[in-house]
Amino acid sequence: MIIAKGVERYRLQKIAKEKSLTNLRFMDYMPQADYLNLVKSVDLGLVSIHENYRVPTCPSKAVSYMASGVPVFAMINPENDYGSIVENAGAGYWAVGSDKKRIVELFDKLYSDNDLREQMSNCGLKFYHENCTPDVAYKTMINQMKNY
Repeated sequence: MIIAKGVERYRLQKIAKEKSLTNLRFMDYMPQADYLNLVKSVDLGLVSIHENYRVPTCPSKAVSYMASGVPVFAMINPENDYGSIVENAGAGYWAVGSDKKRIVELFDKLYSDNDLREQMSNCGLKFYHENCTPDVAYKTMINQMKNY
């Protein structure tokens, strides 16, 4: 299942059609509760940001992955610091989108190691609770305003 409205969606749909792939379903929207239940059921959360995108970004789905205890595998643009945040938190791996060799190497490592995914799952949850909850965001904003 591919849930996306990004720029690559239509290209992926075309490839799926050309290759007669029948085990894919494309959706551009899912209710939040259904989405979070789906996220909790997967072994690995994929993040893909086109390599030519020049703005650092952290997709909201990446936060959903960590909040749900799902390890992250990010294929991102070189200017993005999001990958190092995920890796430093121990919540997953990242690679530049054009580095196919590294992508395959890291994906295979994650695919074949249940213990590693479990460890990353726990680290992602810990990172989320320490850095990404609404309460943490509120306290951070209040502290920043006090320092002005």
